[in-house]
Amino acid sequence: MFGLAVYFLLEFYVRKVSFELTQIGKPNDFLNKYKWECWKDIAILISPGYWLARYYKDEIKSKQDYLPCHLKIFIKANNKINLWLSLSLLFILSLLSPLNIIAFFQPLIIWRFLSRSFEIMYAFGNDVVNDNKQQKSNLTKYDRIKLALSSYIEIFIYSSCFYLVTVKDIEPTTAVLISLGVGTLTNVKNELFECNNIVTFAAYIQVFTTLSLVVLSLAIYVSRKK
Repeated sequence: MFGLAVYFLLEFYVRKVSFELTQIGKPNDFLNKYKWECWKDIAILISPGYWLARYYKDEIKSKQDYLPCHLKIFIKANNKINLWLSLSLLFILSLLSPLNIIAFFQPLIIWRFLSRSFEIMYAFGNDVVNDNKQQKSNLTKYDRIKLALSSYIEIFIYSSCFYLVTVKDIEPTTAVLISLGVGTLTNVKNELFECNNIVTFAAYIQVFTTLSLVVLSLAIYVSRKK
């Protein structure tokens, strides 16, 4: 439970910093006056990152001096900070790997893997579905391509973290190579996955997330006029 609590705090901090970078003012007291909706807010269990991002987006849009550029700043900051957070976690795990204590980080890394995968698939998938609807963030086609490329790189990084803490006795470089093999569809069924259904299932989640991002998002973004 400690690892899960740390993960939620990390996600909260990422979104809070992204919100503050908009310079739109202070958010309301977190959850103080929030009206919970059972089916809508169950997402906090599936993907705290997605839920918190939606929460702060609503906060931004509720401000009197709200402009679309504020939402644009939040989205870009959230994307960039998440990339650096994933990279930092991989670096820390790589340093701790020889000490055989990375199992301590397993709950945090597993939940982050599932949470970020869901958030990326939903965010970019929703953007594709709503392609013809009015955009509220003023993100250009080129902004969206940059966001997609950043998320594409992040998928490899946080997936490497996942394999590092779930596959027994592997080096950090091996975890990265596994992630690259799965993400590029060149080695989805790795021999290291044998007798480990959880890791095999995670590999297909990585594949589906990558395909959702590349095939749907990038293809449509490139075809946009603006």
